[in-house]
Amino acid sequence: IGPGGGGEMGQASGTNVQTNFLYINFKLPAQSFNIRTGIQIFSSAQGRVLYTNGAGIQFNKDIRMKNATVEGGWIRARDRSIVYPDGNGFNAKNYINTNIFFLKFKLNPLRNIKNEIYSYYLNDSDRTDTQKETGYLFWHGLFNEFNFSRISFSIHGILNTGNLKSINPYKDNSGNDIYTKYDSHKIKGGLFDIQFNYNYTDKITLGLIGIGTTGRPGYEKDGVSSSNRGNGYRTLSPGFAISNIAIDFTGGYA
Repeated sequence: IGPGGGGEMGQASGTNVQTNFLYINFKLPAQSFNIRTGIQIFSSAQGRVLYTNGAGIQFNKDIRMKNATVEGGWIRARDRSIVYPDGNGFNAKNYINTNIFFLKFKLNPLRNIKNEIYSYYLNDSDRTDTQKETGYLFWHGLFNEFNFSRISFSIHGILNTGNLKSINPYKDNSGNDIYTKYDSHKIKGGLFDIQFNYNYTDKITLGLIGIGTTGRPGYEKDGVSSSNRGNGYRTLSPGFAISNIAIDFTGGYA
C-alpha cells in the first residue's frame, strides 16, 4: 500500500485496516443476557445454513432453570446504493440491501443430549449481484446431538422455503437483451445429514458424515437454475459445499 492508497503517515488518505472482527459486548450478568454488536462470526448448527463473519447484532439469553438458551440477531449482509439519476452526485434514497434475521432455541434436557430449533430469514433486494435475484427465503432447522462416552452422533434436518425473482431477459437472434423480465420461483426444498463420531483418543476423532438435499445441481435447458425448480434446495452461506461426488469446504454448493 503506497501513497494515496492508505498506509503511509502524512498522506491525504488514512491507513487502511482490514478488519475481520470488531465488536462490543454488552452483558447483564444478573439476567444472564448478552448482546454483541459489530463485525463478528455468525454460525448456525454445524455451519449447515450459515458460517461467516459479517456486520450485525446477536443476543443470547440463558434460561438456567430449563437448561435452555435463546439466541437471535440481525446481519447486514449487503448494503449498497445506486447513484440517483438527477446528476447531483448523491445516492439519495435509491438503496439496495440484503438482511438476514435469525432465531434459535437450544435445549439440553440431559447432559449427553443437545437439541436446537432455529430459523433463518433472508430478505434480498439487491439485483446487482452475480445471481441477479431478489426475494425472501427461510431455513427452518432441527438439530439433535447425542453423546455416549467415546461415541456421538447427530441428526439434522432443514426445510428451505420462500419466493425468488430472477432476471430472464428476452434476447434477439444475436443474443442481445431486448427486454428485461423477471421470473418468479417458489422455493421448497430440504437438507438432511447424519453424522457419527468415534473419539479414538483425546486428539484423534474418526467421523462419518452422510448428507444430501432435494433437487439437483446445474441448469435446465432454458437456462434457469435447477435449484429454482423441482424442490431444489437453496443455500445461504454454509461452511461447506456439496457436489455430485464429494463434500468439500469451498463455501457453497457446486
